[in-house]
Amino acid sequence: MTQRPQLMTVEDAKALSVTDVRKLFEQHLNPGQLHFLKLLGFDQVLVRRAEGMYYYDQDDRPILDFFGGFGSVAYGHNHPRILDARRRFQEEKRHEICIAFMSQYATALAHNLASIAPGDLKTVFFANCGSVANEAALKLAERCAGPKRTTIAYASNSFHGKTRAALSVTDSSFYQSGFTLLSNRRRVTFGDLQSLEEAFKSDPSIGTYIVETVQGGAGIVQASHEYWKGVRELCDRYGVIWLADEVQCGVGRTGRFFAFEHYGVVPDIVTLAKSLGGGKTAIGAYIARRDLHMKAYGPSKSALIHGPATFSGMGEGCITAIEALNVL
Repeated sequence: MTQRPQLMTVEDAKALSVTDVRKLFEQHLNPGQLHFLKLLGFDQVLVRRAEGMYYYDQDDRPILDFFGGFGSVAYGHNHPRILDARRRFQEEKRHEICIAFMSQYATALAHNLASIAPGDLKTVFFANCGSVANEAALKLAERCAGPKRTTIAYASNSFHGKTRAALSVTDSSFYQSGFTLLSNRRRVTFGDLQSLEEAFKSDPSIGTYIVETVQGGAGIVQASHEYWKGVRELCDRYGVIWLADEVQCGVGRTGRFFAFEHYGVVPDIVTLAKSLGGGKTAIGAYIARRDLHMKAYGPSKSALIHGPATFSGMGEGCITAIEALNVL
């Protein structure tokens, strides 16, 4: 009979020392990452709690959080209203995974996002992170563009994630090195309308243009007001679906809920994640024009081709995002 392994409890995890964590991190997580943490002295720090814009280490020393989880902590750490909503959800023993039935929480969150979104952005799909939201949005766009227009245009210095399709349209040899990428892609210069139009003119197989409204990984890079007006005009002229990646810059981080709102234009699909989870849950989403969704997945025989996955729209994640949106 196989002996049950000695597993750590939650209380055991809380009690781990810096030395214990460093040893286990190297053994079971990422030894290479630990090397960089050592260079920064971060291997000497354990965060015991977080509140507002501060971490508190093992000695209760406050550390101002300038990092913000790559844009995931727009509300600060442990916002009291978000904590209270999650606590009540748990105490009431509300359901979490709801695939066989309709979920009132996913439905309410989708309603909120559709109500916030301008134009015809009315149909929502939930994922568990930004990369998966972008993957799902790229699939939607390809299915709508049709089999003769499967090429994806993407911008220089872009970052869209590390899953296969998202990685393929991420302009970084560092992240792409050693992986086989999608071949149906074409790079254009960010912020350059001439580069975009030349691509659309010369390659009629381009059906989708994915681009960050504000480039995050490139160093918070913005394009001009004229560029975004031109993107909308060119996509309309050449019948290309504009997919706006707002995983990092969306949810109010630029002063508007969507960064594209500053330019008076509306994309065909927009992706969100990071701060959508209020700093407490992993959740992503795309919001698409309803006609695009109906074309791709509207008929009953197509509805489940890319339907909700196991952890899409989980109850606690959705109520966390619902409360986060109401905090804004």
